[in-house]
Formats: sequence, C-alpha cells, structure tokens
Amino acid sequence: MEISTHDFWTVLHGMGFGALFMLAFSGAFAELYRMSAPGAPSRVSTREQTLLGIYLAAMVILAWLTVFTGTYLIYPWYRAVPPGRRHRPRRVSAAAAVVERENVRMA
Repeated sequence: MEISTHDFWTVLHGMGFGALFMLAFSGAFAELYRMSAPGAPSRVSTREQTLLGIYLAAMVILAWLTVFTGTYLIYPWYRAVPPGRRHRPRRVSAAAAVVERENVRMA
C-alpha cells in the first residue's frame, strides 16, 4: 500500500487533528459538567483547573492546526482555476507547488 503526500496530509488533517480536537472537546465538556453538576463541591481544586486548562489549550492548538492544514495544504488541490485566468493565484500555486515537489520526490 502506498500513501502519497496528498493522502498523508488529508489523513493527518481529518483523522489526526480533527479527531484529536473532538476528543479534547469531549474531555473539556465532561470536565465542565463535572465541575458544575449538582452536588459538586463549590470550590474547584487546582488539579481540576489544570486539567481544564490543558484540555482548552489542546483544543485551541488542534483547531488551528486543522484550519491551517485544511486551508493551505488540502484546499488548494481542489480549487478550480477562476474563469478568464490561465493559472491559479500566485500564493495558491506556491502552496500547490510545494506539495507537488514532495509528490515527485516520493515517486
């Protein structure tokens, strides 16, 4: 089985960053629920605050990684050339060229 660079970034974007984001989101949601559930102690412990901070920081990092890989690595491959133009815009072509060089190098 062979995985191209395009396939690798697509899998990393969706199943890597996206799935880990959802996991961090569910952890943060469960921690917030546990802190605010009926019968929960009114004072939040340092451990709970630290855990919630880690979940939230992980969510921010993973969300931005998902956005950047989707915008600058995945999307340019699917973007159509605008009508009346012979080529894509320069910055989109530059991102696609980097990926294309990697695909040629792996072949």
